[in-house]
Amino acid sequence: MLSQLINTGADQPAQTFTSERNARELRPHPLNETIYGDRADGDLIASVRARGVLNPILITQDNFIISGHRRWGAAIAAGLSVVPVVVFGSTDPLDIEEALIESNRQRQKTNYQLAAEYTELKRIKNQRASRQGSNQYTPKTASVSQDTEAQPPREQAAEELGISPMHAHRIETVREEIDDLIASGNETEAQLLREELERSAKAAYEKVRGEQRRKQKELTPELPLDTPRPIYVRLHNADSRHLDRLAVEPAQLVITSPPYNVGIDYATHDDTMDEDEYEDMLLEVFGQCNRIMVDGARIAVVVPFGVGRNPWRPFAPNIMRMLEIAGFTLRGQIIWDKGNSGNRTSWGSFRLPSDPSLRDTTEAIVVAHKGSGKLPIPDTAKTVDAKGTHTEALRSSEYFMQLAQDHWVVAPESASRVGHPAPFPIELARRLIDFYAYPGAHILDPFAGSGTTGVAAAQAGCYATLVELSATYCEIASRRLGYV
Repeated sequence: MLSQLINTGADQPAQTFTSERNARELRPHPLNETIYGDRADGDLIASVRARGVLNPILITQDNFIISGHRRWGAAIAAGLSVVPVVVFGSTDPLDIEEALIESNRQRQKTNYQLAAEYTELKRIKNQRASRQGSNQYTPKTASVSQDTEAQPPREQAAEELGISPMHAHRIETVREEIDDLIASGNETEAQLLREELERSAKAAYEKVRGEQRRKQKELTPELPLDTPRPIYVRLHNADSRHLDRLAVEPAQLVITSPPYNVGIDYATHDDTMDEDEYEDMLLEVFGQCNRIMVDGARIAVVVPFGVGRNPWRPFAPNIMRMLEIAGFTLRGQIIWDKGNSGNRTSWGSFRLPSDPSLRDTTEAIVVAHKGSGKLPIPDTAKTVDAKGTHTEALRSSEYFMQLAQDHWVVAPESASRVGHPAPFPIELARRLIDFYAYPGAHILDPFAGSGTTGVAAAQAGCYATLVELSATYCEIASRRLGYV
C-alpha cells in the first residue's frame, strides 16, 4: 500500500480505507499541476468509458487527489458519476505532498518534471527538518551510508529520485531558466531550451551557464591581457551572493576561506546556519565566482579536512562536491601543515587511551579551475632567461619546485593579533598567488575577513577585489591595507 511506502514521520504508517465518491466532488491537487500537468489522453478515456476506473484513486480526506489525476480526468470525460477511491489516512500536508511524489515514482518523466519533483521534494525535506527543530545534520560516512536522514535535504531528495546531486542541480537550474523565460514572455526560447533539456541535461545546463557568463561579461567587459592597469585593492562591504551587483572585473584567481558553520563567533555572520541553507549559500557564492572568472582561472578554498569531535564530520569533500556542482573542475588538494603551532584544542583524555582527541595541525586547500586547465599569461608578465620563460615570482626553480609539492608548511596567523577569529597567514595567500597567478592578475576573495588576500595580492603586484559582509572586519582589512 502506498501509505506504507512513505515515511510519515510517525511511529506507525498512515492508515487508509476504500470507498466510492462522486467524481465531480474530487479536486486535483495543486502540486500535481506544478510538477506534472497531467491530462487524460483519448486512449485512456476510451478505456475508462468501456471498463470504468479499475484502480482506485488515492485522495485526501477533503477530496484532493493524490494519485490518479489522469484516471479522474478520463472518468469526467467519459461521463462517470462515481469512482473508486482510497482515502489517505494522514492529514499532514507534507505527508500528502510526499505521497503525491512517491505515487509517481515509477512513471516515465521528462527532465523538466524530474526537476520539479526535486525542487518540491527538497522543500518538503527542509520543512520537515524545520518542523523538528533540526538545523544540523551529520554528513554520510561509512557507518551511516544507508541512513538518508544523515544527509542534507538536497542529497536526500536526489537519492530518493535516483539521481546524483549534480544532475539534480543541473536540471533544476535549467528548469528555473525555462520558467523565467516563460514569465518574461519568451515562449519560443523556453520551448527550445525545454527540448534541449530532454535531449541532454548537461548540454542544456552548459547553455544556460554560458548565457549567464555572457551577460556577466556585458556588465564587466574584460580588458585585453596586456592592457596596463593600476594596482589596487577594492574592498566591498557586501554579500558575495550578489557579486553581480558590484560589477567586479574578471578574475584570474579566487582565494578564500568560507565560514565553517561550526559556531564561531563572527561579528555579523551566523555560523550556526541550517546545513542546507549553508550549502545553498556556498553554492551561490561559488556560482557567482565562476561567472566572474576567466577561462582557465583557478579557485583555492582553504578549509578543514573535517569538523567536530563526536562525531567528526568530513568537510573538505563537501567543498569539492559543491565546487563541481558550481561548474568547476577539481585540480588538486594541498595540505597546509601548521606545524606544532596549529590548533591548540583540548587533549581529551590526556595520556590515557580512553578518549584522546586529535589535534588539528593541518587543513586542506582545495584547488579547482574553470573551463580549460590552462590560464592565459600576458606577455607583460613573462620574463625570459637562460632557463626559459617564467614569471618574476617563479624566477627561482627551487621556489617553483617547493610550491609544486602538495604539502606546504606555513605557520598559522594569530587571531588575536589580526582581530579576526579565523585568519589564514599572508604567506599562504602569497604562495597561491605566485603559483597560480602572475603580476597584474586580478585576485578575488568573496569571504575576505581581515583582508589577508588583499595584502598578499598587493605584495605580489596584483590587484584584488575583497568582499566582506561584516563592517567590523572591513575596518580591520582597511587598516591592514593602509586605507585608514
